[in-house]
Amino acid sequence: MIWFFAIDDEDRDIERRSSEHVNIGRFFLWSLVVLGVVVGLSTPIYLSCLARTRLVVSKTNLQFLHQGVLLYAAANDDGLPPVYELAATDTPRLDSQKRPITWATQVMGYIDSSRFRNPKTPRDAQTTITDITPTNKGGEALLGYGMTLSLSTGRLYDVSNRGAVLFAESMSSGKSGSLNPLPLKSGQDGFMIGFNDTNLPGGGPTRDSEFATRLAFTRSSESTQIAAMEPLHLEGTIAISVDGSLIYLKPSDQFVQKAGTLPTGLWAPFR
Repeated sequence: MIWFFAIDDEDRDIERRSSEHVNIGRFFLWSLVVLGVVVGLSTPIYLSCLARTRLVVSKTNLQFLHQGVLLYAAANDDGLPPVYELAATDTPRLDSQKRPITWATQVMGYIDSSRFRNPKTPRDAQTTITDITPTNKGGEALLGYGMTLSLSTGRLYDVSNRGAVLFAESMSSGKSGSLNPLPLKSGQDGFMIGFNDTNLPGGGPTRDSEFATRLAFTRSSESTQIAAMEPLHLEGTIAISVDGSLIYLKPSDQFVQKAGTLPTGLWAPFR
């Protein structure tokens, strides 16, 4: 009899341990299910917050760039910086680090170099320039904004269209399908907003100009129509005008507007 009771006790111990393992397994299973639900629900919220943060940072960067240009102009007889220093046709002059000398090189003396980097644009779509700020002098800085070509070395008091684009989010070298029919021979060229028929500083838009180039709009293939391209942000691709107003550009804003045959609108600062 004692032997049979011992077997019964052993069977009950096995059942209890087995039940405990089952309960632990169910607990972990339900924990994974709950975790998956939480991650699934929180991911869109996180992505939305990230997009919003990038939007706000880029808008703030453009406002800093505008302020930097005003400070530069105040120190240079109301003059604007050259979009880039020309070494040869369609080729910017390079500094000792073999990086292009652009408008940002001049403006960087008035604002922090971190303001030139676009938080939304991929790194390889931004232009590498030399940092001249005291904390990182000679180091690398990224430039994710372009200056409108026609404003190069102009005078602020000569700008009749104060609503024209001064700076805009840009992409270099035709990345992500951005418009760049005349790429610079030197490679990275997102530091300027040019036109389909000219890259020369101070040039364009002409009566033959059809659209602005290097703006941060993307397309899945070359066949995608300009008006169907995707802006950098849900709200649009951000620009700032000569008078400091922020602008959300639509894909169709890449086209150069005409009054008869004369350029007007966003890309014609001197009308």
